[in-house]
Amino acid sequence: MVLRTAGWSSGSNQPRDVIEEGDSIYGDGVNIAARLEGLAEAGGICISESAYQQIENKLPLRYQYLGEHQVKNIASRCGFTRTD
Repeated sequence: MVLRTAGWSSGSNQPRDVIEEGDSIYGDGVNIAARLEGLAEAGGICISESAYQQIENKLPLRYQYLGEHQVKNIASRCGFTRTD
């Protein structure tokens, strides 16, 4: 999960490969979470399609599908959803 302060927003993604080297992390999961954060409105949460599939019937939230987006350094397009 990625959080940004100043009217925080959040991007959450089901883990893919995340590589840790010293104080740095990188990999597909980090790239997708960073893009999700950019789509989230201040105070909102944006999740990947795979994360949405895990929670869609478990949490009493309203969701808005944002469509598929090409993510930098990821070969396939990713579906994104935001909570209302």
